[in-house]
Amino acid sequence: IRQDEEISMKKNVILSSPLPLPQNDSMQICINVDAISCLLQDEKVPLMKFSLKRFYCNIKALSTNEANKCLIVEGKLGLVSIRDLTLFGMLYEERFCTSGTNALVFTYKKEEELIIDKNYYFPTRLSLYLRLTSVQYIHTQRFLMDLINFFDRFQQLQDAFNRMRTAAAGQLISCNAGRSTGILVDIEADSPILILPEHSSNPNVIILHLGNIIINNQFLYENESGTLSFIMNNRNKAEILCLLDVINIQ
Repeated sequence: IRQDEEISMKKNVILSSPLPLPQNDSMQICINVDAISCLLQDEKVPLMKFSLKRFYCNIKALSTNEANKCLIVEGKLGLVSIRDLTLFGMLYEERFCTSGTNALVFTYKKEEELIIDKNYYFPTRLSLYLRLTSVQYIHTQRFLMDLINFFDRFQQLQDAFNRMRTAAAGQLISCNAGRSTGILVDIEADSPILILPEHSSNPNVIILHLGNIIINNQFLYENESGTLSFIMNNRNKAEILCLLDVINIQ
């Protein structure tokens, strides 16, 4: 399977040189993009087009000590638009769009322990802070599955390429499963609008105004306060308890 990604940048693109920080082994990069579009194409069939405007990003890589390193990505987007370019998108072409001057504000943080401590849940700790203005999304199952399948195949091909590169370098390819990585999210969306068509070629739709949505999560072991087993008083007496990703939606 061949997948192509075409990226075109318009107007001004400013990439500042890395700025040294006081800490050792640290750097900072600032990126400003006035407009960028990304075409997702599966073989020779265009699937969808992403358009971003007024993109700002500040990337910081820090080494707090010999056993810990941290990556912080902060940024904002002025406009986000996703268009369906398949034959099924003729009636509902613009699937996702935003309004307002700052459509999205985000902070992504990645902390990695270089010396593994078994007391930690994950060797790599991720967190995502996200704030969205009013967004509109037109949902059909086919569009969602096309999007998921594209990135799933892309991930598979990327993994195969990484293995070939590792083998070509004469390094040992590990077949063991690594420790998983969990991400803590803090997401708030202001008055999103969800549109559900009866069919991709049918003009009849259901419009849902979802109001203000807040999504966050935490990692808890079974039987801890906040889990279903604790709330329903159905305690698991096994010696090894599962670590659960408890998601709260308001």
